[in-house]
Amino acid sequence: MPSGGDRQFASLAVEKGFMTATQMKEALSEYSRLEKDKVQVSIDRLMLDKGFLTAAEIEEIQNIQQRRISICPCGNRMNVFKYKAGTIVKCSACLKPFRVPSFRSEIGASKSNPDAVATRAPFGFPKQARRAGDTPSPGPAKLPSLEISSSWWRGKESGFAPGHRIGRYEVLDVIGAGGMGVVYKVRHTLLDRIDALKVVRPDVASRKEYRKYFLREARISARLKHPNLTQVYDIIDDGPVLAFSMQYVEGMPLSKIIGDVLIEVGQALEWTSQIAQALILLHAEGLVHRDIKPSNILIDSGSKAILTDFGFAKNFEEAGTSGVTCDDVPMGTPGFMAPEQIDNARFVDQRADIYSLGSTLFAMLSGSAPYTGSTPVEIFGKVLASDPPRLSMVVDGVPEEVEALVDDMIAKDRERRIRNPKNVCDRIKTILESINRTSPG
Repeated sequence: MPSGGDRQFASLAVEKGFMTATQMKEALSEYSRLEKDKVQVSIDRLMLDKGFLTAAEIEEIQNIQQRRISICPCGNRMNVFKYKAGTIVKCSACLKPFRVPSFRSEIGASKSNPDAVATRAPFGFPKQARRAGDTPSPGPAKLPSLEISSSWWRGKESGFAPGHRIGRYEVLDVIGAGGMGVVYKVRHTLLDRIDALKVVRPDVASRKEYRKYFLREARISARLKHPNLTQVYDIIDDGPVLAFSMQYVEGMPLSKIIGDVLIEVGQALEWTSQIAQALILLHAEGLVHRDIKPSNILIDSGSKAILTDFGFAKNFEEAGTSGVTCDDVPMGTPGFMAPEQIDNARFVDQRADIYSLGSTLFAMLSGSAPYTGSTPVEIFGKVLASDPPRLSMVVDGVPEEVEALVDDMIAKDRERRIRNPKNVCDRIKTILESINRTSPG
């Protein structure tokens, strides 16, 4: 089974856009098969040989991880990142001298194309090595409208300009973009109603497993009706176009508020309680959100918190089975993910949402998540190895009962964590009553 470092390598490759989640799952599955057959191979070598990554991309990820695995003739795997090529070190297993190979000799050139230049092919074309001196083909032009091909998309840029029609919807503006698609502010032309429309990336929509993943999010959202959850209205599944319309919330993401203004303790607790109330319904349906964070919480014009984006939601019954959500790979947002979600994403339950909500409360009161870092891998390491910081270490004047609540929500050991969102609501109600009793006037 791939180690945590190997899974993080693969996850980081997907996060940076170097490879797809499907390719990642294929590589990890192949790695597991080879391991069972006693074939020694490194995950980066495997991904290079399969054409999923170039040497330059592998080197970039290795530099982020501070990790490069070489395999001793005895079969022992060693992290040789800190050693220069040619350095003689002792194998930690057989204790025999071990010469650190150069990056180029170990993984840089493909066996079938030793003169290859480690570089990416233009967007929209198959990733392959090119010989020195080759003139790369120009990347495909951005299409002006919904004549979809995978080349229509460029990272997080918008594909539709205001005035464009998607089914019965007229595009008014872009609300935001994420890993799977763009959310637009639209007008329903028949009902003359302002909605939000989430359109999946066309290169993603063309893949069967991602289409299933996206439609899953829409169906989950459509059956949940709660004042603190966004309501889904309609699904568009028409050839290359994959989208769903939902309630348009006049307001802003909580992430835009945190750090810009001082959020009072009472307000932070109230918003946390509202999201916890939404989670009561979500968990009652047997679902775990798995990506609660400030950018997935909208604050409307009436100061009501609304939870959105069910892209990582997972049924409790699927725990330990292969599902749509790339099991065994950490999915979520590093600074707000529970330790067990990073360690083994297959076996998370509702307590992972409690952790993420507690981390969000921590961020509301302090201005940042409990764990921060320059890379996801750095944050993962801190979450797994370090105890959570206490609010009193970064914020002055926080009531003891509020700090205790946060401590109990983000406990590293989930057995010590608050078990369900109703308990969170009950604790917050008690704290708010105490604050109101002791407030002047």
